Formats: sequence, C-alpha cells, structure tokens
Amino acid sequence: MAYASRGLNKAERNYCITEKELLAAVFFIQYFRQYLLGRHFIVRTDHQALVWLFSLKEPNGKIARWIEILSPYDFAIEYRPGRKQPHCDALSRCETPRDCTCSEVDMSEPLKCGPCQKCRRRAEVMVLQEKGCNTATPPNEQCNAEQIEDCLARAIDTAKAGTSTDEDIADEPPERSKHDASVRDWLHINSPEAVAEKQKLDVDIAPIFVAIENNRKPTSEEMVTKSPTTRHYWVLWDNLRLCDGVLFKYFEKNNGTGEFYQLVVPREMKQDILQQMHDSVLSGHLGTKKTKAKILQGYYWYNLKEDVVLYIRGCDVCGADKVPQRKPKAPMGHLSSGAPWDTLAIDYIGPLPKTARGNKYILVMTDHFTKYVEVVAVPNQEAEDCAMWIINHFVARWGTPLSIHTDQGRTFESHVFKELCKVLEVRKSRCSARHPRGNGQTERFNRTLIKMIKAYLAGEQEDWDRYLGCITGAYRATPNESTKLSPNLMCIGREIRLPADLVYRHQPANKQEPSACEHVSAIRERMQKAHDVARQYLELNAKRSKADTMPTRLTTDTKPAM
Repeated sequence: MAYASRGLNKAERNYCITEKELLAAVFFIQYFRQYLLGRHFIVRTDHQALVWLFSLKEPNGKIARWIEILSPYDFAIEYRPGRKQPHCDALSRCETPRDCTCSEVDMSEPLKCGPCQKCRRRAEVMVLQEKGCNTATPPNEQCNAEQIEDCLARAIDTAKAGTSTDEDIADEPPERSKHDASVRDWLHINSPEAVAEKQKLDVDIAPIFVAIENNRKPTSEEMVTKSPTTRHYWVLWDNLRLCDGVLFKYFEKNNGTGEFYQLVVPREMKQDILQQMHDSVLSGHLGTKKTKAKILQGYYWYNLKEDVVLYIRGCDVCGADKVPQRKPKAPMGHLSSGAPWDTLAIDYIGPLPKTARGNKYILVMTDHFTKYVEVVAVPNQEAEDCAMWIINHFVARWGTPLSIHTDQGRTFESHVFKELCKVLEVRKSRCSARHPRGNGQTERFNRTLIKMIKAYLAGEQEDWDRYLGCITGAYRATPNESTKLSPNLMCIGREIRLPADLVYRHQPANKQEPSACEHVSAIRERMQKAHDVARQYLELNAKRSKADTMPTRLTTDTKPAM
C-alpha cells in the first residue's frame, strides 16, 4: 500500500472537475509506473464521468494527450460512490488538528493538509464569540494563539465525548441554524409600556401620539412644517386608536372578513420586524407581496412597501436561491433616423442556386428612414467587390449615407471595408454577434424578398438574378407598414407610373404646364410633408415595438394626421 499527493498549480485550479480527476489519474499512474507497467490493474474513482471519458472515440485537446500518455498501461476504470470508499478521503484528513501546523507553513508545497486551516478558522470564530470581540477587527489582533488552541481542544473533546455538561451548555453561545446565522435573535418581548415609550421618542410618531392623548387633532397649518411620515399619520387620524397606551391603526377589510389593529411601528423597530417576518423559520423567506401582506396583518408604517422591497433585495439567501420569475431583458434599443440616408443597413442573402452569370448571393442595401431598397446580384462576398458595389450602385445614385449598419460578417469587419468607411467619412455600426434582430430592417426585407422570389420565379432556378430589379421595384412602389407611405414617394417625391396605370387609369391632362421652379417647389413640399408624416408613424411604431417587450403593453389609438 502506498500513498501520494500533490497540490494544483494556478493553471490547473482553473480546470473543470472532470479534468482535475483525469489529471489525478494521469499523474499518479505515472508516479507509480514502476509497479504498474506490464500488469493489469484497476483504477477506482468516485467521479463517474471518467468511465465515459475513456470510452470517447475521438477525444481532442489535452484530454487526447492525457489518454495517449496512459495508452501503454493495461487498466480498467471502475466507478465507486464516495460513501463506499471513505478510506481514500481519510488519507487527506488530519487526525489531530490542534497539533497540526500546516496553516503556518507554505501551502503551495505538496503533502499539506488543507482542512486543518478551516478548523483553525472555526476555532478563531469560537474564541471571538466567547470573548465578545468585535468581528470587524482581525482575529490575530484580539486573541492570542493559546486561546485559540484551548478553544479548539475543548471543541474536539466535546465532540468525542458526545455529551455536554450543564456548565458547558451554559458557557456556549446560543445555537443558530446556518440559514439564520445573520439574523438577530427575537427572544425578547416588548411590553406595552416599552413600545409606547418608543413611539413617544420617535420624531415622526410623537406629534400624532401626543395629539391623540390630548384628543385634539392638529390643524393643517401645524402640519406644514412636519415630515411626510407625520402628515401621513395625520391623514389617517380617524383610524388611529390608543389601546393600553400604545398607538394602533384600525383596519377593516372591504370584504368584511375581519377587523384588525395594526401596531404603528416606530423607526427603531422596523428592522426587527422585517427580520422576523422574512428571515425566521416561520417566515420562510417569502417574496415581496407575501411578506408585505404578512406584516400588514399586525403592523403598519409609512412607506412599508418600499422598505420591504429594499430589505428583500438585500437578502443574501433570496438572492442565491431564487431565480427571477420573469426572464430579465435589457431595455429595447432602436436605430432612430430622421431623414433619408441617415442610416444604410447592408446584408447578404445566400448562397442561392448559381445562375448562368455566376451569381450566388444578393447584396441588400436598405435605408432606415425611407425603407428604400437597392439589391445587387453578386457572385461572391469578397470585401473588395462589396466596396465597389456599394460605390457604384448606391453612393453614385443617392450620395454618401451618414452611417452604415451591418452584422459582424467577415466582409463587413475586414480592413478594406473599414477603409471605405474612413474615406467616405461614414460612421460604422454593427449588431451583436448571433443576434440578427439587431439588423432587423434588412432581415425583414430579406424574408419578403425570398417569398417574392419563390412566388414568381419558382421555375427559374438559374435565372433569378435577371428579375430582381422588377421584384424590388414592386416593393418600392408599395406603402410600407411603418411609414404608411411608399419608398418611391419618400425618395423621389412621387409615385412611379406602372403599366396598369397606363392601361386602366387615365389621368386628366393638365390645363397649364407648371414651370421648372414650380415643379421643384411642389416636389419639395410634397416630400417634406411625406417625411413629416413618416416621422410620426415611425415614432409611434417604435413605441409600439418597445411596448411588446415590456410587461405592460402600451396601447394607443392616436394616429398622426395626414
């Protein structure tokens, strides 16, 4: 029988538990290799994942390297629960903690038993409790080593004996459960005289208490200089009662199920009541609503709900054990724009069936304000070609946008694209990784475009790029759901003339042809009006979209005037 151990270095302490268990097996099999090579042996472990780990068909990383190191050995892995092999854990336990000095030496060395340091810390806490020391001061400055050792020895002797004398019980501090260790004991009961005295000494309750004793309600002028709490109790004057010299608030339920007298709690007693009604065993660490309802059965004070909320938010037990009932969400952001070409959103669709012209992708460029769309059938997603297509198909027609918004594709994060934005003096923004909703305007059009391609080009799998212009023109001539106006009207100030207009709708001829200046003024006025209406609808749509993500839905019937 042999025994060996070693500590973990800084990097190994970051391993997961399975990697640590495998590291132990690799190290100690190599450590005892003189006895293990050339013979079959069994490795018993209380970590069942090791059995599965050695059955992997294609391990990788350091696990593969470690398994390769163990390949010369003939062994089998057996799982045994920890409760059935306590002899292994006993090897790392110290039999006489009071005689162990491992906490005073360098713990980075091997063969040092760490548990004794925890025992020493418990002894320090026990000494502090007995001596009544302030726990905020380091233990070494208050109690010497002899006191700590004596306390530790007494604790060990008591545990071995299994019983305690009456004197020992009298000397020991009150026993506390691990969940209520931070809760102050609720062992004393305040007499009516003591509670009444605290109410009289409370600066907020005292004026009302004295007035009720004298049976004279203060005037509103007298309440002007008082605190909000005193004014609140003054408003409740008709419901306040003095019983045995203690101030209560009379409360009767609307459904007639009972009448209650709620103690008007002075400021000094609020924390004690909150601890007793939330942290004690008979309170159960309930939530805000139930804790508040329980307190209101017998107590009352101003701003009770806010105090309950703050207390429960600061409760460590509730914060560690309770998960949020509603999945937390960050406030919804919105890409706001107020004029054409403020924000240009760019994205790729594809790969699609390759056409005879070699095109496999669709480059989509969408203006956030007007919803105007430009699409280009392209053969690849190279950054150099993308920059050329943006220049030729958008900047040459509509000018330079103020900002470009994309996802985190390698094309848009390349050095070439960054240089393009730098040359054009365009601000570059991007959405979060794996979050396509951050570029929702383009993603929504992508879905619409795919549907239109499926509807009209079902039999043209190899010629879809020849009809993209017509399909996009149909989208630009249709009013958008957000702006209620068509992208054509928003961009060029008029609706385009469709073939159906020439066939079925005959416009009356203008009696007088407008001059060039009149035509420009009319177009400008029409576009300005369209932009004003679009801004109102976009703002309303943004509020509606944000309300969909909030707990309470925002509803409104307001519509901008046309």
